[in-house]
Amino acid sequence: MARKTVPPAKQPSREQLENFTRDLSDEYLYCRRFGHGWHPRTAIKKKWWFEATVSCDRCGCERIEVINLRGEIVKRLMYYPKGYLAVNMGRIVGESKNYLRLAALERGTIEDRSEEDDGGEPS
Repeated sequence: MARKTVPPAKQPSREQLENFTRDLSDEYLYCRRFGHGWHPRTAIKKKWWFEATVSCDRCGCERIEVINLRGEIVKRLMYYPKGYLAVNMGRIVGESKNYLRLAALERGTIEDRSEEDDGGEPS
């Protein structure tokens, strides 16, 4: 049987990334850079499954998982706060993700020690 090939994900342009990251709150940018800080909120037992909800304390994103009685996740729903998603831009992966990392570094507390650079390898 022939395998289906999946076309590469469309990625945003540099200009789109600049506009998107400029408008992102620090919380949203840091979750995109480091990942969400999930914390359990609720776990409800139904007749044949559990519904577990976790949320990110930093950005407010919420994830609901439907877990069967064997412990398998059978469904996962994500709810993102307004302004978190990159709508109509494509996926932020690869080089686009590199841009987000740099944007997070520039927005954070950076000690500029470039004048002290000894030219050696990073420690």
